[in-house]
Amino acid sequence: MHIDWLSVLVALDLIYFPVIAAWAAWQVLRLRGEREQAKQQGNLLQSQVDALRQSVNEVRQRDAELEERFDTLYSRLRERLDSQELRAQGTGGAHVQALKLLERGIPAEELMTVCGLSRGEVDLLKALHEAGDGNGEHQDPPVG
Repeated sequence: MHIDWLSVLVALDLIYFPVIAAWAAWQVLRLRGEREQAKQQGNLLQSQVDALRQSVNEVRQRDAELEERFDTLYSRLRERLDSQELRAQGTGGAHVQALKLLERGIPAEELMTVCGLSRGEVDLLKALHEAGDGNGEHQDPPVG
């Protein structure tokens, strides 16, 4: 019995080629589906990241507003406390308190408001303070 190998090979090609082609087509469709699913998941993740970024920005903005409000309230409280200290010390104490505030670096305009002093008084106290710092001594002005 003689086998015609060429005929066998052709017959096998006719049988296995459609099977291999169908398998390859199925793999391509499966990969396309996976790619589409991954793309949808990527879009979902991106939208979640965008929502988180927006939330973080809102929290930062709120934090900045609260910090600004805190600074304003702290300044008001500090002014009230300084004002109360001045009232407790009487009129002569205003100059002593103004010198203490000068040592803290409070600007002249704020001293005028907090201590109830005129511009001339603040300038004089500032000059006395700077002169006292210049020679290494600091003397409080006479009370009265």
